[in-house]
Amino acid sequence: MTKNQFLTEANKYLERIDGNFSESTYKEKCRKLRMYASKIYDLYSEGIVSTCNPRKFTPEDFYQYQLFRMKTVGGATFKKDYSILNGFFEFVGNNVVKQYKVIYGNKRPASFDGRIEPLSDKAIDKVIRLARETEKWDVLEGCVAIILGFAAGIRPQEVRMLHAEDVQYLGDRPYVFVRHPKGEGQWGRQRKAPISDDVADIFDRFYRMREARVTQWKVTSPALIPPLMKKSGFVTMETVNKRKRTVATLIGEEFELKDARRAYGQRMLDRGVPIEAVSYAMGHDSIKTTQKYYANYREKDVLDNIYDVIKGRQEVMP
Repeated sequence: MTKNQFLTEANKYLERIDGNFSESTYKEKCRKLRMYASKIYDLYSEGIVSTCNPRKFTPEDFYQYQLFRMKTVGGATFKKDYSILNGFFEFVGNNVVKQYKVIYGNKRPASFDGRIEPLSDKAIDKVIRLARETEKWDVLEGCVAIILGFAAGIRPQEVRMLHAEDVQYLGDRPYVFVRHPKGEGQWGRQRKAPISDDVADIFDRFYRMREARVTQWKVTSPALIPPLMKKSGFVTMETVNKRKRTVATLIGEEFELKDARRAYGQRMLDRGVPIEAVSYAMGHDSIKTTQKYYANYREKDVLDNIYDVIKGRQEVMP
C-alpha cells in the first residue's frame, strides 16, 4: 500500500513551525493537518483524488477534497481549512490553494446548500443517558460539552472559555451566560442562552465531581472545564475535542461538536420557537445566518402545517 506522503510532509512542516505559535494554536494545527492527511489518504485510496503527495496535489484534487469536507463542516471551518492548508502547501512548494481560487473562485461547489445534519435525537438520548450513568470525569466532561451544544446552542470554542459560574441551571429559567462570544479574543455580543432540556441533575453531578477534582488537584482555574495539569487558565480545544471523541466512541456515534449546536437550532425551530429568538439565543450576527444554516424544517412538519392551515380555511369558508 502506498505510503501516506501527505502525513509525512505534514509532520515535517509541523516540526519546522513548532515554537512559532502558542501551544493551543500549534496543537490545533497538528490535529487539523493530521486529520486532513488521513481524509486525503482515504480519498486517494478510493480513487477520488489523484495523489496523496502534497507536492503533486492539483486544483481538481483540492476541489474534490472540498466536496468531501462540505458534507460535515460550515463556512467558518472552511476559512480555517484554507488558512492552514495554504500555509502547508506553500511550505512544500505547491501553490495549489491559490490556483484553486483562481480557477474555481471563492464559491463553494454547487452541491453544497449550507445545511449540515444536526446531532440526531438518538445520539442526544445516548449522551444524556451516559452522562447520568458514568463515574469517569473525562467522560462526564465530554458529555457536558456536548449537552451545552444541543441544550443551549453554545459554540465549542465558547464551551472552552465558560466559567463555572456561567451555567445557571436551577430554577424555571435556566441559562448559560456566554462571556466570550465565538471564543477567546473574538468579537461578538455576550448573551444569555436558555437551556432547553431538563438536564439539571446532570449539572448537579458534574459540579460535585468538579469540586472534588479541583480540590484534589489544587486547581485555581475558574473554568467550567478546568485544566488539571497546569492548574489555571482554560483547557485547549484539543482537550475538548478529545473528550468529545471519548463520548462518541462510547455511544457508538460519529459526529462533530458543532453538530450538537446545530441540533439546538433545529430543535428550537421544530418546537415552534420564533426564528428571531433562536437567532438571538445562538449569538448569530444576523437572522440570515439562522435561516441559511438552521431553518431546515422537516418535510413532514411542513406538510402537516400546510394541510392544517388549508383545513382550517376550508372549515371557516362558506
